Amino acid sequence: MRSALVLLAILIILLGCSMPWEQKKAVQEAPAAEVEKQAPPRQENASQENQTVAETVVKKNKTSAASRPVELPPDPFASFIPRNISDRIADGQFRIYDMPGAPLNIYVIDAGEGDAVLVIKGNFYMLVDAGNAEKILSFLEKMQIKNLNVLVITRNAPEAINGAAEVLERIEVGEIWENNATPGRNLVSLTAEEDRYAEIIEKAKDMGIAIKRPQAGDSIVVSGMEIKVLNPQATRFKGNPDVDAIVLKLSFNNFCMLLLHPTVQDIESILMGADSELGCPVITYFKHGEGRPLPSLLVERYPPEHAIISVGKEMSGLPSPTTIERLLMKKIKVWRTDVDGTIRIYSDGYMPYEIMQFGNRTSN
Repeated sequence: MRSALVLLAILIILLGCSMPWEQKKAVQEAPAAEVEKQAPPRQENASQENQTVAETVVKKNKTSAASRPVELPPDPFASFIPRNISDRIADGQFRIYDMPGAPLNIYVIDAGEGDAVLVIKGNFYMLVDAGNAEKILSFLEKMQIKNLNVLVITRNAPEAINGAAEVLERIEVGEIWENNATPGRNLVSLTAEEDRYAEIIEKAKDMGIAIKRPQAGDSIVVSGMEIKVLNPQATRFKGNPDVDAIVLKLSFNNFCMLLLHPTVQDIESILMGADSELGCPVITYFKHGEGRPLPSLLVERYPPEHAIISVGKEMSGLPSPTTIERLLMKKIKVWRTDVDGTIRIYSDGYMPYEIMQFGNRTSN
């Protein structure tokens, strides 16, 4: 009996346990999905899942950024004051970026019998007189200048206005400065020059160009350069156009220059009364180097280092030999556009300025 019980216990134990080779066979024959379900997740699968999630987030962010409206930087000219609010040169703002550190370049253009001085300071461009359209437009084209912030017509004289109408037609001009000494065109007593001068002003008005009327004491600072008006006076003489001509002083830190070429020596005492600081190293000289019985009071009191005479080869007797001799006696270097061509003046406001023939480089 006892032996029968022992055999029964052994059979129960053997039937309740699986054999090792049967376990291995069961795993091999199990479906692949079941094996994957039972196996622990592999590290490479986790990396792939993380990468997929990251790509989804990036794609979602790109979509969100594209769907948002683009925020533009504020317009620096959104609240600027237009220049046409009055005829005073200090009123209103130029639609340019202020560049006070930009160097100052001044070109006394070889314009033959005409006058023309180009002033460049950063993004600011000013042309003083336009007496010869062909030569002036050729120079502006060479300099790749397509617009002028200011065209100054200093007086109603041929050497100042002969090319002005053509400049207005070919170059975009922001505003005109005129001396307000010419009566309206409704008067029959106008000279030919007065009539043409008034016609140019009316043409500018029709084109929507702002008109400014500077007078002695006015000034404005543009990109670090001060433009000060020495003439005309508050009361216009309205006689000789040269007496009421616009005369400017350009200053940039330690450098300044006087544009005396539009006017005559007769009013230099008035000019000296308008500004007690006329000791500029460079000037454009009176009226093509005109001859006078007496030396220039201004030059005697404030002798410059350089005097530039705007004169054409066809202008007989100019510049006057007496004028040249007087300047040389004061040890003033004389430049002539009929001999030296266009003259360039360069200043950074601190280092010694440079003056040279256009295209050449010769320090002062």
